[in-house]
Amino acid sequence: MYPLLIAWPLAAEGIVVFWNVLYWQGLKMSVSVATLTSLLAPVAFAAAVVERVVEILISPWRVTGASKLQKRFAAIQARPADAVKAADL
Repeated sequence: MYPLLIAWPLAAEGIVVFWNVLYWQGLKMSVSVATLTSLLAPVAFAAAVVERVVEILISPWRVTGASKLQKRFAAIQARPADAVKAADL
């Protein structure tokens, strides 16, 4: 109940601030279709670089976990399918 009482005024204030910024005439930004690709190219490059860096940093931890799971899976597959039939053999 209390988080809602706090969230609604903050959301309303955010809408008012956004409305004022949206209709602020001091900043002229014009983006055309021709310039859109040149504006988004650095963002796409940065996203690709960050994605690759995260992949490189995370892969050592993921490999150790994957090898543990692979060993467990191999041990489960090595067990006989039916323990009663295996005991009879």
